[in-house]
Amino acid sequence: MSVTFFRPLAALLICLTSLLPAGYAQAGPLEVGILPNVSARVLMQQYQPMQTYLDTRLERKTAFSSAPDWSSFYQRAGEGRYDVIVAASNVARLIQKNFGYQPSLSYQPDVPGLFVTLATQQETSPQKIIAGQTLAFANPASLVAIEGLAWLKTLGIETDKNLSMLRVKGEDSVGNILLRGDAVAGIMSMGEFMSHPEDIRKQLKIHTRFKDVPSFVVMTSPKLSAVERDALTRDLLFFAQSTPEGVEFFKRTGFKGIVPVDEAKLRALDQFNEATREALLR
Repeated sequence: MSVTFFRPLAALLICLTSLLPAGYAQAGPLEVGILPNVSARVLMQQYQPMQTYLDTRLERKTAFSSAPDWSSFYQRAGEGRYDVIVAASNVARLIQKNFGYQPSLSYQPDVPGLFVTLATQQETSPQKIIAGQTLAFANPASLVAIEGLAWLKTLGIETDKNLSMLRVKGEDSVGNILLRGDAVAGIMSMGEFMSHPEDIRKQLKIHTRFKDVPSFVVMTSPKLSAVERDALTRDLLFFAQSTPEGVEFFKRTGFKGIVPVDEAKLRALDQFNEATREALLR
């Protein structure tokens, strides 16, 4: 068979390949990075239904991963390791501005910020509970932590004056810290609170719900094409509205929905950019 026959055949194959959905054309997996607001073990269990759905829907394998901490996650985003990111809203805004990721979706509802004590705590005044004592938290760059410290400041309680801070690391939890007596109260999100095993949650008490903050944001890398971004957005909206996997995902995470992102709401978070950056780079 002549070489001249193969040339038009090869050209035809290239054209046909270009018409395939984005998932077919990509050789490697779609890298999805999840901000480690809870342990990696819990995150992977929570996101397994979404991964199962996307593996089928995209006809391209996905690789879901996290990072040891928020700072490492932010660094990896800057290195372009992720095709898709799910991050707390203030971190997402910083990643958008600094690294060019594009926000597409956000979770619902907003995230409650909680001041948590032991269930046996009888005192009702936050000042009397925490002043001169130790407060535990897991993620200093979280908007919940930033707003929680601002709330305590309005009560006259400030770090380096009448409050000591204890950062929880690794696979430990704020709840464990309180039960061990290493702190008298903790700042955490509702998601963090619910990620504790039931036997630990029963020994804790939500003392104050001080503020609800914008929820997690789904972002796409500038490496993805507009066609890929649009397809992923459509697929995740369908996942949230019409699939058994979506129902299971919301059951495991406590979220209720996924909707198009409100970019005005994201821009309003610019006031927290510097505080977020400082906490991430500590």
